[in-house]
Amino acid sequence: MINEVTLSKSPLAIRIYVYALRVLFSLLQRLSPKLASRLALQVFLTPPRTRASRWERKFEQQGTYDVVRVGDKQLRLLHHGTGSQRALLVHGWGSRGTHLGSYGEALVAAGYGVYSLDGPAHGESTGSSTDMMEFAQAIAVAAQSIGGVDLVVGHSFGAACTLLAIDRCALKAKRLVLISCFADAVFITEAFARFFGISHAVIREMRMRLERRYRNEWDWASLAPKRLIRKYDNPILLIHDLYDDEVPFEHAQELRANHANAQLFSTRNQGHRKILRDRTGIDAAIAFLNASATLPAYPEPIRKI
Repeated sequence: MINEVTLSKSPLAIRIYVYALRVLFSLLQRLSPKLASRLALQVFLTPPRTRASRWERKFEQQGTYDVVRVGDKQLRLLHHGTGSQRALLVHGWGSRGTHLGSYGEALVAAGYGVYSLDGPAHGESTGSSTDMMEFAQAIAVAAQSIGGVDLVVGHSFGAACTLLAIDRCALKAKRLVLISCFADAVFITEAFARFFGISHAVIREMRMRLERRYRNEWDWASLAPKRLIRKYDNPILLIHDLYDDEVPFEHAQELRANHANAQLFSTRNQGHRKILRDRTGIDAAIAFLNASATLPAYPEPIRKI
């Protein structure tokens, strides 16, 4: 998710695009709220494409890749390592599988075969838009294509969709590592609304539009990770930065409160994205998988989201 801090560091073209959308939403929601909600949904479901860094390109070249299909989309699945245990890495919104490359390297060294998914409309996969339901299906299909997984490491949107894949798409994994995961799906829509200056009425209609697209088979409350996490019985490690300015730390506390077998490890000053390269978090994940260390507990009070 982009916010004012990340926007200020974005290329000029992106800043102009955002400012133009803010003006358009300001006008359109007064003239035609329904049309504004339609545009909002289109923007909400369209992730930005992120280029791979030089380090990520090198990481790509060290692996091999296959293609899996979800609907009319072709998804890239990058593979590293020869270990008998299989780990699936799932990136966040507007990201790509190689962004979890530091975790991938550590897991290969720990004896895992590592598979990095480019989700629908992300990275080298095809498509221009996606949503939580399709992304969850992609995770389950990717896992099935490699004969199942022992571990899933998910970041942010990818972490939430991993829980959804377990609930709705029969994904199975012995352990989960969820990094910077939000606790409430409605929170994401409200953050989107604040960023673009969209009214409560328009964003509510936007949510209802997506529900109707799926014939009202679900509602946004049912997609909340703090609910989905209760349906997974195996151990979970939550990794979250204390100063995450996109998904506040309280979300991790809420998730931990809803799972009896979840541990919470906090990083400091790594934010929402740099956390993927933070060595303390990676080491905590490897210790969690090896059950070789007890992670510290944090006594901060839990605040409801």
